[in-house]
Amino acid sequence: MTELQTSRRWPWRLYALLLGLFGLVIATPGAYLVLLGGSPYYLLAGLSAAGSGVLLWRGSALARSAYALMLALTLVWALWEVGFDLWALLPRIVGLPLLRGLGSIRWSKDGTVELGRLTPQAPQDEPNLVFDRGLLLLKAEVLGKTVLMSLDTGATSTDLNANFAGQFPMLVADGRKTTQDITGAGGTRTFDAIELPEVGFAIGAARVLLRPAHVTLQRITGIGGTCCVGNAGHDLLSQGSSLSIDFSRMTLRVNR
Repeated sequence: MTELQTSRRWPWRLYALLLGLFGLVIATPGAYLVLLGGSPYYLLAGLSAAGSGVLLWRGSALARSAYALMLALTLVWALWEVGFDLWALLPRIVGLPLLRGLGSIRWSKDGTVELGRLTPQAPQDEPNLVFDRGLLLLKAEVLGKTVLMSLDTGATSTDLNANFAGQFPMLVADGRKTTQDITGAGGTRTFDAIELPEVGFAIGAARVLLRPAHVTLQRITGIGGTCCVGNAGHDLLSQGSSLSIDFSRMTLRVNR
């Protein structure tokens, strides 16, 4: 083998080594997770990555197929876990470093979308977004109390849940008893609910009203039932002229 051929191959060998080690790091705890009755995704994805590394080291054309298998497993696993919720899919498929590199996204009411444009930071812009267990959560305030809401780009309406009722019992006590349908990946379900004339939210410097507000007595994980007082839907977030999300600063702003 000539010196030139060797110099061309070593970057691929290095990448193959790192890919194989990455696969083993994922597969080892993944196997333990399977023994505990958890998801087999990490074991299968880790083995696919490690296999890709071995095949790439040997110069086999099958390395691409093994890597494509890992990507397919990742997509299937992500869709199975969270469905088509964009914000829940992004950290699973794209990864947080790439999201931070993207910078920002801005939606305007005229239908335009801008990527990578940094909105000038206002003094009151404090981080109000966080990723937790694959969900993008939004920090807001209700009656001066800080609450967390899951950010759901696919939801047209904001659904408050039983956690909201537990945190604001006096507010809910004045509401009207009714029922509310919630449609998700598993179909439509009907829950007991409380209808309130309105609930005010502070999102950063913006003050927005949910009118009327429906508090469904459920704790569905996918729409914030285990972490939050509900999901923030389109009806709440579209009350300004535009909506900006800055991943580098982890802020969401409803622009007036």
